[in-house]
Amino acid sequence: MEKIEELHCKLHRVRAWMHDQGVGGLLLRRRPNFAWITCGGQSHVNTAADVGAAAVLITPDRLALVANNIEMERFAAEQVAGLPFDRVDFPWHDAGRQARLIEQLTGGGRLAADTPGYGLAADEATQVMRASLLPPEIDRMRGLGRVTTRIIEEVCRRMEPGWTEYRVAAELLAAATAAAVRVPVCLVAADERIRQYRHPVPTPTVIHQRAMVVVCMESHGLICSATRVVSFAPLDEELRRRHRAVCAIDAGAISATRAGRPFRDIFNVITAAYAEEGFPDEWRYHHQGGSTGYQPRDALATPTSEAVVQSDQAFAWNPSIAGTKSEDTVLITAQGWTWMTAPGEGWPVVEIHCAGHCLRRADILVRV
Repeated sequence: MEKIEELHCKLHRVRAWMHDQGVGGLLLRRRPNFAWITCGGQSHVNTAADVGAAAVLITPDRLALVANNIEMERFAAEQVAGLPFDRVDFPWHDAGRQARLIEQLTGGGRLAADTPGYGLAADEATQVMRASLLPPEIDRMRGLGRVTTRIIEEVCRRMEPGWTEYRVAAELLAAATAAAVRVPVCLVAADERIRQYRHPVPTPTVIHQRAMVVVCMESHGLICSATRVVSFAPLDEELRRRHRAVCAIDAGAISATRAGRPFRDIFNVITAAYAEEGFPDEWRYHHQGGSTGYQPRDALATPTSEAVVQSDQAFAWNPSIAGTKSEDTVLITAQGWTWMTAPGEGWPVVEIHCAGHCLRRADILVRV
């Protein structure tokens, strides 16, 4: 599938939704949606902002790139090159001009947008529209998965006692940047911080015996997640038990994720697995993951989740038990699931037999 075909498939989804909702235009301002509709374009200048420096307006008969005069040339040349976007620019100092142009393009009709203030709220709808990945998106995510696995495991193999959590994060970010990949989530925990915190943002803490590394890496707007644990001391039996348990819970979650199944059903499978493994309350201290794609998590699995698994949708489950965690990214297909990230060559694995399959989950890398 060429990029232009990918775009047309997405426009068909959008315009069918617009017709059903009776709107004359959909304005996409959020960065995940810009990346999706532009087939991998990036709209950020400030990476801390959820809303990009350019937007896309879709009407029944038009596709427009909307940006101020500072950004238009760069976006047209580098982010949507070769795609049939009309260019709609406005002076950077005239904030009202953008709104007037959008109104003109939609003929004064009803507008929907993925951010507040522009008419019908469409953020949840766009999340559903982009959930089922097209073949080129799957190829891009598979390539990103290989890079994600390589970088996190290479850094874990280079890591030494005496490094700080900041040093580990710096190594990850440098390797990712060299590979043209962003790292929107980078967590590093040393020793006791692994047990204390489920979202350990890096600190100056020095690593002595053990480290856990968690990443969400992004390329062309798509995101892959993975977690790896390294130990510089022999593992005690309790940690081995905990890690095998969390791998079993992860494998069960992956096996239970099938197209058409409600997220809440999978959540129930996960919580039951915690109890079966002897850790009935650990799920309460961290979310268990959910669907991914153009955000680290599009939707989390909870007891009341309304979302349903779609075919060709990506998932990253991340069960954790104090002191350890298991996480990789998979794609759910009509035939089952396939790995986007997985333990690389030479990385130790825990083999979990589940639902007729042997799932190889990442074990703790011991470097004594």
